[in-house]
Amino acid sequence: MKDFRIITSSEQVTPSAVENSSAKLIPAGSVLFVVRGMILARYVPVAVSGIPCVINQDMKAIVPSDDIVAEYLAHMLWGGNDILQGMVETAGHGTKKLETARWSTVEIPVPDIRTQRAIVYELREYEKKLSELKSLQDKTSEAVGIFQSAVLAKAFRGEL
Repeated sequence: MKDFRIITSSEQVTPSAVENSSAKLIPAGSVLFVVRGMILARYVPVAVSGIPCVINQDMKAIVPSDDIVAEYLAHMLWGGNDILQGMVETAGHGTKKLETARWSTVEIPVPDIRTQRAIVYELREYEKKLSELKSLQDKTSEAVGIFQSAVLAKAFRGEL
């Protein structure tokens, strides 16, 4: 899970596979997070599914009730990532794990639905600004690289 919003997958599961296995189809609008793996040594990845999906045993899904906006819940879990990461343990074979008995105790403030939507709106606006800043940073890094190459080329030719 590398993105906050999951809207596609590199692999597809057929309806027959879901019907004939223990896999469960998780509805769009669910909050997904990793509960087992070495990534937990750094942070607990959290995302919102924009599509129905299936997950493996290394992940959990929360299907929010009607009074909780999925994106709000996901943001709150990201906001409490330091708390979640403090609950991560090491399994017998060395990998990291986040037990349900631990993460399910995290208390998340749940204001009314209107307030949740307003918070999500503001966070999306910050995400847009952050994306713009990252784009500018990438362009600046590229320009610095070109400038550095030009300066070194001139130095190599003895033009400095």
